[in-house]
Amino acid sequence: MRCSPFARWTLMAVVVALLACCAVWRAAPVGAQEEGVMQGRPISPAELWQPQVNPPRGTVPTVDPAWPWEAFRWSGSYVSSFAPYKITLDGDFSDWDSVPALPDPAWDPDARHPQDPVSYADIPDPDVDIRQWKFTNDDKYLYVYVEVAPEGIMMIGAPDAKDAYFLMVHLDVDNNMNTGFHTFDPSLPPQYAQYTDWYYPANIGSDYAFEVGYGNPPAHPLSRFRTFITYWGPGNDELGPQTYEGMKEIREDMGAAVFLGNRLEMGFPLEAFGGNVKDGTIMDVALSVEAAGAVRGFHWCQDSTEAIDDYVVMTSRGGL
Repeated sequence: MRCSPFARWTLMAVVVALLACCAVWRAAPVGAQEEGVMQGRPISPAELWQPQVNPPRGTVPTVDPAWPWEAFRWSGSYVSSFAPYKITLDGDFSDWDSVPALPDPAWDPDARHPQDPVSYADIPDPDVDIRQWKFTNDDKYLYVYVEVAPEGIMMIGAPDAKDAYFLMVHLDVDNNMNTGFHTFDPSLPPQYAQYTDWYYPANIGSDYAFEVGYGNPPAHPLSRFRTFITYWGPGNDELGPQTYEGMKEIREDMGAAVFLGNRLEMGFPLEAFGGNVKDGTIMDVALSVEAAGAVRGFHWCQDSTEAIDDYVVMTSRGGL
């Protein structure tokens, strides 16, 4: 089981309470200053509840955010209108060219400050810094394409587990915040703080995530390089509320992932989600990448995207 960056330091409820009286810190980027990378600056606690300033939207239509700290959501009806779309997982990414790109801000991976658990830090790790992603499906698979910073290395340290790295696609398969766990929800009262984590900014009720990754001590319990499903529910693919730490990692190696340089493509069969993802399923989708940063001498950090709102799984439309 993965140790979340949140669980390592403190409960969300404690953090939210302490933020009311504490300043928040963002680290200056390590090494040479790159064009477009913000210098470190103090952040007021209230800013954690505000959306990012002018995050890129690309050409995909957007809809209103569901939570105050989200900037927007991408229109799932538009993104899914390109499906069913057949992807061949072979490292030739050209078959993604017709799928709309969903951009993400540059240099926004984040983590709690390692010496100060109630503060917040930018970690300029290019290997987790999502720049754009794409999502689609055909009649048998869900697919994702992810591109990190140009100088980044996707799945750095793989397959020999020289770091700790996880790429996950969160799915709210029943479009219901009362099942799964909340990916980022500082508004939860203290008694429910264990039902959320720090995958800022999107907040969806993640029932499943399809993932690729590996772990390496001391940053993370040792695990081999693999694809797998993470399930948040009461068991047997039933949907219901679950704490973040109540995750179950299941169905290893049912999916396939191919990565080259700063790009990756991955697919998982619809059947991997216990009958909960099928033709006509309406779901919210969000992407997260997290890593220990050991190869580059960084601290554990994560980067997460805005959500796709109401993506409709379409497995047929006049044939593939």
